[in-house]
Amino acid sequence: MEKKNEILTNLLSAIQECSDWFEANGLLLNLTKTSAINFHLSKRSENIENDITIGDNSKIAITSEVKFLGIILDESLSWIPHITELIKRLSSASYAINLLKGTCSKSTCAIRRLQGIL
Repeated sequence: MEKKNEILTNLLSAIQECSDWFEANGLLLNLTKTSAINFHLSKRSENIENDITIGDNSKIAITSEVKFLGIILDESLSWIPHITELIKRLSSASYAINLLKGTCSKSTCAIRRLQGIL
């Protein structure tokens, strides 16, 4: 429990420092788009179950995964959620290509491929 309190104290301090920096530079921290994630490598890590309350009762959600710059990160730093999402997207693209493959002849496809290269 003591370690959990230390983690929360450090987290709140870091959030406050970020918030102060944003304010000093004319920026705002958008708490509706902000989330926290507790990265760990083992099952025995300290869990933070509740949202984090900062300042004027604003809350930051604790999530088990987050999308950052197009990559889905999860709390155990595995690639499983990201790969699962990629499989869905690639499956849709593959289906679309399969539907379209019969709509042009080989010569038309070859010309379009050359046009794409040039």
